[in-house]
Amino acid sequence: MRSGSPCFSADVRWGTPHLELVSIVAGAALVVLLIGASRVCLGVHYTTDVVAGFSAGVMWLAASVAGVGTYWRQEMPRVTGTRPVRTPPPAPRDPGV
Repeated sequence: MRSGSPCFSADVRWGTPHLELVSIVAGAALVVLLIGASRVCLGVHYTTDVVAGFSAGVMWLAASVAGVGTYWRQEMPRVTGTRPVRTPPPAPRDPGV
C-alpha cells in the first residue's frame, strides 16, 4: 500500500507522463520485492508468509484504487466545475400571462 498509493497519485492527480509513471511503478515494485526477499533470506518469515503479504497488499491496493477512483468520478466534477451541476426544472409558466 505504501508503494502503490504514490504510483496511483502520480498517474491520476499529476498526469505524469507514461515513461515516468512506468519508472515510478517499477521502482516501487522493486523495493517491495527486495524487502520481501530480505525477510525470507534473514529467516524472519517463511516464503508463504511473504507471498500472502504480497497478495493481501495487492488486494488492499486494488480496493483502495477502486474506491478513490469512484469517489473522484462522483465528486471531482462538482469541485472543478467540469460538468454542470443538475438544477431543478423551471417552474411552469402561468398560461394566463
